[in-house]
Order: sequence, then C-alpha cells, then structure tokens
Amino acid sequence: METSPVPQPYDRGRNLPRPASEITDDDRHNVVRHLQHAMLQDQIEFEQLDDRFAAVYASTSRAELDAVISDLPTPPPPVRAPTHPLPSARFSLFGDTKVGGWISVESDLSYVTVFGDTVIDLSSASIECDVTVTIRSLFGDSTVILPDGTRASLQAITLFGDTVDRLVPPVADAPTVRVICQGVFGDSKLYSLSQLPKGKFRRLWRALREGRV
Repeated sequence: METSPVPQPYDRGRNLPRPASEITDDDRHNVVRHLQHAMLQDQIEFEQLDDRFAAVYASTSRAELDAVISDLPTPPPPVRAPTHPLPSARFSLFGDTKVGGWISVESDLSYVTVFGDTVIDLSSASIECDVTVTIRSLFGDSTVILPDGTRASLQAITLFGDTVDRLVPPVADAPTVRVICQGVFGDSKLYSLSQLPKGKFRRLWRALREGRV
C-alpha cells in the first residue's frame, strides 16, 4: 500500500538571499584578524584580546560584530593573508626553533630539537584541515600557540617538566589541532592566543608577524 508524502508547510524564506544582518565564520575570522592587526599597531592592549575575542564569537548579528571593532581604525585591505606553507618537518641540534607569522598549514607537522626551545605559533595561520603537531625535544621547552576558538588537545610526555594547557572554548566548525609533546627535560605548553602570558612570548608573537625572527 502506497503512502502519500506528508505535506510540508511553505517556507517563505526558501531560496531567498541571506539577510544582510546574518554573519558567518568568515566574518568572525576577518574581525579577529582586524583585532590582531590593531594590537600590532599598539591600538589595543594584549589584555583586551580575551574580552574582544569572546564578543566576536558571541555575536549573532552584524551590528554586534561591528561593535567589537567600532573604536578601531580600519586596517589597509587586506590585513595580510598567509602567503607561504609552513614546513611540515624541521630538525635542530643546537638552538631554538621558532615558527610563525602569516603562514598556511596544509598537513601534519613534526619538529625535533635536541638542545633548545621550540615555539610553533599558529595563531595567525590559515589552518586548512585537522592537523597533528608533534614536537620532540631532549633539553628545552615546547610551546604551541593557536587561534582563539580552535579545537585542540595536548598529549605531553616528559620526565622532568610541567604541562600547561590554557585554551578558550572552541567554536563550531573550527579545525582540530592535536598537539603531541615528547621530551626529557622541559615544559610542554599549549595556549590560545588570548591566554598567552606576558613577557617573551608576546614579544615573540609580534616579532614573528613583523618578520624579525
């Protein structure tokens, strides 16, 4: 016995253009980059990023999103897009490894440092897919910095060292970054950008974007 399909109510909004007030993840991403640019230009303090980022991801309308940056000058378009891929592997025997700036991440990353610290700053990177970042170090700290809202996990294996994991809540449809730190002497650290502590990491964050490292 055949059954007739259940009639569906007419959707007046079907196939109509998206309302101008509706915002997308790309809209939020553009505002986040605007905020990063403003901090580089000393237009806002690093301590303000946490509250501003939270307001970006809590916004549900164009007006709310625009209000987050309404007091900031308009940056020159474009803010500065990633132009080169991040090397998927790197080895250092003596010396620190520092990677960051306007880059794109297209595959898993693996870094080995024997004597020295490793800092992988992905906070301004274009992350194209879910990735795993593996850092192996004999003597030295391992630090990964991510954009606010990224889904992330930290697996740290170290004999002598602390583990620091400071992340803000993830946003819908954000890429997933799995961080694996393996070492003997040294700390393993994972930060969202807005949770980055004062001091050398903030100076390094600025230096990487300005091409001074």
